[in-house]
Amino acid sequence: MATLALVPILVTLCKVKASINSTITAAQAIASRGCDDMNAAAARIVSIPAVLQERAYTEVQTTADNLLRGLITVIDTLKGIVLWIIGLYKSTFRCLLGLAVNGVMSVVTKIAGPVQETAENILQGGANVLQQLVGNNQPNQQVSLGDWAGGMKDVQQKVQQWTNSDNDPLNTLIGAPFEKIKEDIHASLGQWKPPNYNETKVIASSNQELHATWCTAEPLVNALNDTKTKLHTVIYICIVLVVLFLVITICINMLYMRRRSQFLTQWRRQLAYDLSHNVKEQNTALQKEQLVVEQELVLFGDAHEHSASTLVDPHSRMARWIRTLTIHRYAVYCLLVGVVGLVATFTLHVIIDKVMAGLAPGFDAAANAWTSDIAGSATSSALHQLDVQLEQINTWITQAEKDMNEQAFGVVRSIATAANSTLGVVTQHVTDFVQTTLGGTILEQPAKDVLDCVMMFKIEKIEQGLDYIVSRMLSSDVS
Repeated sequence: MATLALVPILVTLCKVKASINSTITAAQAIASRGCDDMNAAAARIVSIPAVLQERAYTEVQTTADNLLRGLITVIDTLKGIVLWIIGLYKSTFRCLLGLAVNGVMSVVTKIAGPVQETAENILQGGANVLQQLVGNNQPNQQVSLGDWAGGMKDVQQKVQQWTNSDNDPLNTLIGAPFEKIKEDIHASLGQWKPPNYNETKVIASSNQELHATWCTAEPLVNALNDTKTKLHTVIYICIVLVVLFLVITICINMLYMRRRSQFLTQWRRQLAYDLSHNVKEQNTALQKEQLVVEQELVLFGDAHEHSASTLVDPHSRMARWIRTLTIHRYAVYCLLVGVVGLVATFTLHVIIDKVMAGLAPGFDAAANAWTSDIAGSATSSALHQLDVQLEQINTWITQAEKDMNEQAFGVVRSIATAANSTLGVVTQHVTDFVQTTLGGTILEQPAKDVLDCVMMFKIEKIEQGLDYIVSRMLSSDVS
């Protein structure tokens, strides 16, 4: 019966051990899951600068594209304005020059023409007289003083065609620098990328991989493992004690059964011996003694079953109920097993409570230290990582802004230089035109004076302004 009472205690201890294992494993899983959630949240927070950098890269690239389109539009507009202004000046100069040519043509037609014809007739007559005096019989040669009217008409035609031509070479000369600027812009801004963008992304990703673990549950898991080990030690001690007590009980029961068997054997031998010597005389006495012995044997053999009956009055109702109950051996076994199990469970509960009360301060201290350490290290690491990435982004944005400004200033400088060279081309073209068209005529000097008045003085001022812009762009590049 003691063996049956101790077996449920072993089962209870095994179940308590399994319950401790499952509880501590669940606590470790919760701690690990909490760290995973914290790592995921920290990774999302730390990835914000990378997202901002990606967005900044897109915005910078979009700004560069918009700047490229804007500069191309500005250059085309500036080219059209320059062509229009130069065409306006050419038209004005052509009108003034045409007025002078037409006036001269009128003078030549009405006055200089008859004079030239009369002079030519006089010279022709003189030439004929000289030939007769000399005795030259060759045919008379026509004397001509030059076709003034034809020359002036040719000048008038050149002036008319100077600005009315569809294939004006001046437009091609003026458009060439602007086309070159557009090609340079496409080659620079069109192929421009933010500086060190790929390298910055690699640095940011490597730093994120380096600081990917913000929270580790290893200290808390170790503390839980230490608590589990100590509780298991207590459970193992209890199991060893129960097993030892079970072995001792089994040994005692075996000794008891052996001693009882020896006693009954000796008593029966003695009883048989006595009956063989004095059967008749002691028949009645033996019967009484046998009855007494049998009653004693019954009481001796079943004392552990009917021990409760000696504690109460054998004639009371309670005594009869207890006697009836104790007659059934399995009911007694179940009652004793239940009582022993309850006592053992309560005892184990008290022991575990005392052990947990001793382990709680150390575990709480370890948990608080882990929480403080994780919170402090995670916060400092996250802030440091954010500062590093934000500094990298600020440096990258500053460099990108500087490069973009250099590109824009370079375009402005190129435009100013091209405009300055274009003005030089226009000046040279107009000067060559005056020299070619009116060179050697009476209109050459007036045409140059008109040209200086209408264009040259203004072009000089514009060239001075463009030179100032170029010098300022160069000084800002140096600074």
